[in-house]
Amino acid sequence: MIESAKSAYSQYFSISGRASRYEFWSFMLYQFVGLILIGCICVLASYVFDDKRGLSFTLMALWYLFHLIPNFTILVRRLHDTSRSGWWLLFCLLYTSPSPRDYAAS
Repeated sequence: MIESAKSAYSQYFSISGRASRYEFWSFMLYQFVGLILIGCICVLASYVFDDKRGLSFTLMALWYLFHLIPNFTILVRRLHDTSRSGWWLLFCLLYTSPSPRDYAAS
């Protein structure tokens, strides 16, 4: 699991190449476990330090921001491994997002 995280970080901006299924899912597991640990630390810190403004949750936001680019790059490399173009990711993002007509008054 640590090797796949190192591989994803070493290819931070690289969308060329391929990512194996193991590399992709172990990186996702690494992120999930890290997010759970940071979430527990944030909840405990907010109780201990009586943080009413939520400043302890900035750590979780930083985790998200730090992993935003590696998520997209490893997704594109995984799509390359399945013989698909990286543009499929953009297609999925565009057509699964809500459109203004979803919120129009009927």
